[in-house]
Parts: sequence; structure tokens; C-alpha cells
Amino acid sequence: YLDIVWDTYYQAYNTTMPVDVWNIHAFILREVYNSWGASTPPGVDPSCGIAYPFDESDNMTIFRDNLIAFRQWMKDKGEQNKPLIISEYGILWPSWFVYDGTSYSAARVSHFMTQTFDLLLYETYPDVGYPADDYRLVQAWAWYSLSDTYYNGNLFNPNTHQLTLMGQTFADYVAALSETPYTDLAAHLWLDAEPLATIPPTATHDGLTVTLATAGSVANLGKQPAEALVSAPLLGYDEVLSIPARYEGDVGYLSLPSLVITRAGVYDLSLVADPHQAIPDPRRWNNGVTITLDVRPDLVISTTGWSIRPPGVLSGALAITLTAVNEGAWPTPPVSGSILLSNAVGSLLLASQSFPVPGIGVGAAVTLVEELILPDPAGALYQLALELDSGHVLDELDEGNNRATIQVDARPDLLIADLQWSARAPTTADGALTVTLTVANQGAWHTCPVSGVIDLSNTAGTLLLPAQRFPIPALDAGTQTILTQTSVLPTTGEDFYRLGLMVDSDQVVEEQDEGNNQMQVVIPMVVTTTLSTHTVGVLTSTSSNLAFEFPAGAVTATTEIRFTPLWVPDLPRGGWLPVAAFRLAAYRNGQPISLTFDPPITVTWQYTTADIAQLNEERLGLARWTGSGGWKTESCATEQRWPEQNRLRTCIQLLGDYAFGQQSQLYLPIVLKGNGA
Repeated sequence: YLDIVWDTYYQAYNTTMPVDVWNIHAFILREVYNSWGASTPPGVDPSCGIAYPFDESDNMTIFRDNLIAFRQWMKDKGEQNKPLIISEYGILWPSWFVYDGTSYSAARVSHFMTQTFDLLLYETYPDVGYPADDYRLVQAWAWYSLSDTYYNGNLFNPNTHQLTLMGQTFADYVAALSETPYTDLAAHLWLDAEPLATIPPTATHDGLTVTLATAGSVANLGKQPAEALVSAPLLGYDEVLSIPARYEGDVGYLSLPSLVITRAGVYDLSLVADPHQAIPDPRRWNNGVTITLDVRPDLVISTTGWSIRPPGVLSGALAITLTAVNEGAWPTPPVSGSILLSNAVGSLLLASQSFPVPGIGVGAAVTLVEELILPDPAGALYQLALELDSGHVLDELDEGNNRATIQVDARPDLLIADLQWSARAPTTADGALTVTLTVANQGAWHTCPVSGVIDLSNTAGTLLLPAQRFPIPALDAGTQTILTQTSVLPTTGEDFYRLGLMVDSDQVVEEQDEGNNQMQVVIPMVVTTTLSTHTVGVLTSTSSNLAFEFPAGAVTATTEIRFTPLWVPDLPRGGWLPVAAFRLAAYRNGQPISLTFDPPITVTWQYTTADIAQLNEERLGLARWTGSGGWKTESCATEQRWPEQNRLRTCIQLLGDYAFGQQSQLYLPIVLKGNGA
């Protein structure tokens, strides 16, 4: 987990993580993913965890090995010369909790505590320890806890203010330590950076002054008083202070000068006690503290866009729009940017073109519009490289976000935007198909005149007529044209034709998307008949697979009946397996009407063995689509079946969408998990 953190920081900032002091917790806790205990860190294989048993929370071998392992990791990362602090450790299991006959009594916890003190104070490890502390593993540690009675290990009772057994053990151990006096200076530094966060976006880099208040202190954690030089070089502060021993006087709070910032930069504000190491001090790692303040601008290209301007046959100007934002902490002066235009493989097409970038305040943004004249011939795929501060005048937080690359697709893009058709079904003679299509150019460049083709095939894909070519005029970007083509519908005895269309069929134009140049549609052959009040009517599909008989009296006024075969792959399933489908509609005076046939009309379906492959012929029937209710099976008292002739006859009374087929069934396996009985 720490490797991931360490490596990610380096990848992000191209430098190692700036750590002053490493801090860890040193509890021995159960490491099982998504379970009680400490779980496992994010981003790693959960199997990396160690499921420490309950009774090993005070195992000194584990405690020692974990510290050595962490110190080894620090050494591997070049961090051996950094202090290691245990900011929290102890035994968390309450004394009343008993598991498998084991518990953590006050005596047991006290013993563990003193063992850890011995290890941390006296054991040294020259290979991995901290050199400035005689190679000890840990430089400071905090026992958990002082007064938290919820867990174990509290040194005193916060209610009675009485020491616990652990507290008395702690006091006895400390009292027995050597009384050799020493000086241990500890510096602290504060900086109020809030004024940087309130620089108005309108502020310019010229004449801007920001004053930051500072404060510091130097404490003595040892028992030997000292006269020490305290220095803050950036503030011009150098004072010799009398620093009393621990508990013998107040902490020396310092009245430090303010940090006045008048220009961008990185400021290292340090406060160091005894910078020349004139005083013996066993723990020099806490003698100094540094606050690093990055007060640099940071130009970022936040958004980009482009357009061909003006659109049209004579267009050749590329308008580039970019938004430059200052995400840093200081305003920028005016700088320059650059634009490079390359082809799709990276070859430079135009010399670098510079453009001015005005000064930008903190958190402010400016939108810039620049224009390039595209090389001739244009209408191609380009790579556009943009850079802010291309002369590298600024010292910035991040130079990498000054650049952006845009793919400029200045090609045309022909597509079939709309298709309308009308057909006259062939009977004894050929029929006719009229196709009206809208061809649009939705690309960024004009097209030259090209050709298109239209072809007609049956549903099996067999071409019925030779491909018919048609001209498409030149189209400017964003324009369209409407074309009408008429084709002959040959007599084939089928209910459907497949119409294929392609624009720029010779692939003359290099386009943004060749896939939208084609379209295929299935065209149903609509058959109509006109019924009179007292006459019998018959309607037969083009394929003759469906026949309708309308008895006398089926309508009360002259009515046009319109039969449309429905393409089965496009039908909703809804619990029905359709094989042949149709729509029946009625019209009077050219307007659709609702109609109930009384008496019912007869529908005869002539099918083939291939049509009903894998279906149960005895369960074939007719269903009507009811919308949200799905397919509803039709019942007919006069229904007849002739399996040997592959024929089914039934009756209907309503208009609508129907499908011959079979009710579908879904079988789900049920897996039973037994108990071994």
C-alpha cells in the first residue's frame, strides 16, 4: 500500500514525497478484508493481510518484527535518516473480554507496556535504525491511552482521577530512568496563509504585496536549561534566547516578523533552534521546522474548441478557441502561446504560430480565439498542439498542464439523414418503388459532386435488379439535398423487398465516418382491397401465404382494407414466437377508422415446413398485439387445421397487428442446496 502511495506521488510530481517525520500506529490488529479488526488497505490484494489471533496482541516478536520491517521499507526508499514516531499503540481489548479462556488483565497489559519501553529505549539496529538516535528503531512514542476507559491500557481513571495499575507501572518505570540532565530543544512555527487565498482575481502581478503573519516557539523537553540561538533566515530573525528546563518556565513564544511576498516563487520558511549545534542535544530532529509555501502561478488550458470559419465551399480558416485559467497562487504577467498544426501522422504542416496571452489573476480565466489558414488542399484530419507560456517565462506549479493536443477533423461527412418511400406492389405486372432520400453533409468541409447507388434484393439477399446509380451534388458543410429515385419492383411473389442505399459509393470523398453512408431497409408489399356492404371480398398477400375472406355484411359502408406484412425480426416477443405477421387497417375517404368485423373474417395461413422448424405444429395459433398487455391468443370457433397441407385457418373481428406462431415458454433450472442428508 505504501509503495503505491510512494510511487503515485513520484509519478504525479516527478520527485520523492517530502516527509519530515514518519508516523505510524503499532497495534497488532487482525487484518481481514471487510471484517472486524484493521481490515486491509485500499488498492491491494486483500490476501496480503495477516489474521493475527486474539491472544497475540501483546506478542513482542510480532511488535519488533513489524517495526524492523517498516524501518527496512524506509531504508529502501532512502528515508533511513528520518525519525520514526509511533503516535499510538497499546492493547485495545477490554479487560472484561474473554476469548477461548484468554483475556488481557491489567497486569498483562502492564507487562507488555514495559517490554515495549525496553525495546524502544535500549535496542539498536545499525542496519536499519535511525543514525542520529544511536540506531534506535523509534524516536518517540505515545502509549494508548491516557484516560480512555472504553478500551484497555488507560493510565488513570478520568472520573476518580486515580492511577490505574498501568498508570502506576508507567510512573514507576519512568521514575527509574536515568536522571542525567540534557537539553532537548523543539521548535514550532505557524504561518497564516489565508491572505493568499483572498487575492482578488482582478489583482495583477505588478505591485502586488501580500503580508503573512508568522509566529513561533521553542520549548525544552529536557531538564538542562540552555542559551540558544534561534534563527528564521527568511524573516531576518536571529535571537539568542534563554530557554528554561522542562516544567521550570513557560514555553518561549517568539514575536516573529511577518513574511512579505512581492513576487511569485517557492518560499521555505524555517525556524531553527541552535542552528550551529553549539549545545549537546540528543534529539536534533525536532530542533527545526520548515513550512514550504508555493506562491507560483499555474496556467492551465481548461477547455478547447475549434470550428471552420466561415462554413462554405471557400472555407479555409480554422478558428481555435481555448480557455486559459490561472490555478496557481499568484497572478501571471502577459506571456505568449503557440500553435502547431500537423497532419494525422505528426508531420508539421505550418510553422509555429504565436499568440498573446494576457496577464491572468489568481483563479481567473480568459477565453482566447486564434485563427489558422489551413493548407491547400484542406479538408483532412489534423493534429493541433497548443501551449501557454511557450517561451517558458514563468516559473509555474506544473508546466505539464500548459499544453493540450486537439484532433481537428476538418473532413466532410456525408450521411443519409432521412428516407421516405412509396411502393406499388407488383401483381401480374411489375410494380414501382419511389424513394426520396435526404443526403446531408454534417462534417466540417465541403464535398465535391459524387455518386450514389440504389439496389433491390429479396430477403435472402439475392439481387433482383442491377444497382442503379444517381448523382449527388457538391454539398457545403452543414447543408443537405433531397433526391428522388424511382425503381421497378419485379414480380417475385414475396411480401418483402430489401432496399440498399449508399452515398459516395465510389469512395471519392475522405470522410469523418464512412459507416453512415449506407442504409438498408425492408420494404413490405402493401395490398389493398375495397369492400362493399353486401359483397364478399378477398385479399391475398403478394406471397399468397396469407388470404383473407370478408363475408357479405362485414362492413356497413364502402371501406378500403389495407394489408401490410410485418417483418418478424422487428416484432416484440412478449411471450409469443412469431412466424408470419401482418397489420390490418381500414380507411374511409382516405382516413383511418376503427372497425369490428361482424360477422368475423377468415384468415388462412399457408406455411412451409421450414417456417415452423423447431415448433410444435399442434400448438400453432394466431395472436394479437395488445400493447402493454403483450400478445394475446385469438380464439375462433371455426378454426381448422390441415397439418398434411401445412395450412391453418382461423378468424378475427378486430383490426390491428397479428402474428401466427406459438406461445413461448421459458424453462429455468432450479438448483437445490442440500444439507447433506
